[in-house]
Amino acid sequence: MRLVTRLALSLGLTAAAAMAQPAPAAVVNPASNIPAGLPNAGIAQGSIFVVYGTGMGPGAIAQPSALPLPPSLGGTSISVTVNGTAVTAPMIYSLASQVAAVLPSNTPTGTGTLTVTYNGASGSTPITVVQSNFGISTVNQSGVGAGVVTTPGYQLITGTNPAKPGDTVVLWGTGLGPINGSDASLPSGGDLGTPITIYVGSATAKVVYRGRSGAPGLDQINFVIPSGVTGCAVSLALVTQGASAATASNTTTIPISADGGPCSDANGISLSGLTGALSKGSVAIGTIGLFQSSSTISISIPGAPTFNQTVTASGASASFFRYSASQFTQNAGSISTSASVGSCTVTTLRGSPSAGSSIPAAATYTGLDAGSSISLNLPSGSAVSLTGVQAAGKGIYSWSSQAALPAGVYKASGPGGADVGAFTASLNFGQPLNWTNQSALVASGVNRAKPLQVTWTGGDPAGFVEIYGYSTMVTSGNNSLGALFTCIAPAGPGSFQIPPPVLLSLPASSVTSGIPTGFLGVGSVATPVLFNAPGLDLGVMSASSVAGSLVAFQ
Repeated sequence: MRLVTRLALSLGLTAAAAMAQPAPAAVVNPASNIPAGLPNAGIAQGSIFVVYGTGMGPGAIAQPSALPLPPSLGGTSISVTVNGTAVTAPMIYSLASQVAAVLPSNTPTGTGTLTVTYNGASGSTPITVVQSNFGISTVNQSGVGAGVVTTPGYQLITGTNPAKPGDTVVLWGTGLGPINGSDASLPSGGDLGTPITIYVGSATAKVVYRGRSGAPGLDQINFVIPSGVTGCAVSLALVTQGASAATASNTTTIPISADGGPCSDANGISLSGLTGALSKGSVAIGTIGLFQSSSTISISIPGAPTFNQTVTASGASASFFRYSASQFTQNAGSISTSASVGSCTVTTLRGSPSAGSSIPAAATYTGLDAGSSISLNLPSGSAVSLTGVQAAGKGIYSWSSQAALPAGVYKASGPGGADVGAFTASLNFGQPLNWTNQSALVASGVNRAKPLQVTWTGGDPAGFVEIYGYSTMVTSGNNSLGALFTCIAPAGPGSFQIPPPVLLSLPASSVTSGIPTGFLGVGSVATPVLFNAPGLDLGVMSASSVAGSLVAFQ
């Protein structure tokens, strides 16, 4: 089956659930999987959508055998009512736990109601319909990690088959907007003219074509890889300019190399030295990371003294995993680092944010036994132990502290275990970095509709700078929903402008008693060092230290 057909019929498909009364609970674009409530969660006219819930269809998946897509499938039908107008959605598949369909192009925009009917019983849930809101398909179908980008001949772009500057590639997803004609039949060609800007890292790309392709609701965007951009996890996102506001897609990644050879990252991994291991079908990777975060809380209430408190958290973690060759090459950038230099990651945030949660679990892996614990010698001469995290499974070790990490040389050593032999690794970390426009941004807040320039002095001139932030809003039941981002920039220039898709993905921060639910931090990232160990194909040690403050994203 051709790639485009597989994409159209498998977006968001997961396991079946037992039949029950229809109870739709969530409506999402299956490419981006952004939950309702976030600024880029609307379902576009003419796009594919998925409804998650229970009792909405048969226990075994029902799919149409041919086009046009039917209005009912496996006893399931879906109607959407907005502003008093009801439409019936052509069905893609039906299953008890989820159903998928194409939202008719003539559905009115606005907030309405989606109703799932199965064997005569019905259940409803809210839906927000917009003109266009593109979701980028990802290799792992989660909405984060490697995007589904191919050559014009449908070959998937991967770490060992990367794009190179000047190449025309094809980005797949859904949500470009409405078409003229039936949404149930094979769509006609033609550029839809949707006003989009594609961001590859911090650079913009030339759009060659944007329109339907190969199946109802399935969109493709042909664009040219801009010059000067390389890495295994270069961020890839787009912004759609609507009549009154701009909307960001989900943020994914794409591997790019200067010459089309295996990709590499100055702050992560290089595939060029792993071709031998990959040819054998799998690759074993070990990572050791030091981290430190300092958060300053400032509260100013008229008539009362200003309250300031700084909370510091630090620690280290290590992981030893074996990946299949296909999983590794498809998700190489997100295995050892959150983003290539000059790029940002963005992920949905539910509940309390935590450092490192911006790194998607993009690849499946098998944990490797590297011993009972990992010893870490601090610059002070004392040593601590990274112990196994039993709840996380084999191959994961951690240590945490409330004290600041001293500057100097850190040495990690492991005794070896059943899968990984003894090793040592050392890293010099701790050159001070000064975030120069911190106080100005804390005082004024961050306007999400405008570019955000972050400036600093100091740090390791050969290293990198991490810009980390999140914004959440309080939803019903005092739950929180938001988005978190991490950007990696070269330290030398002393400044970095966060690309528009990042800020547009954040909700406005809630503010309670003068305390905003947003955070922005800037810190230094050491140049990673490599280490060797029996049983590993690659070992990487890295470190980061971020200091920040609560900030209102407006």
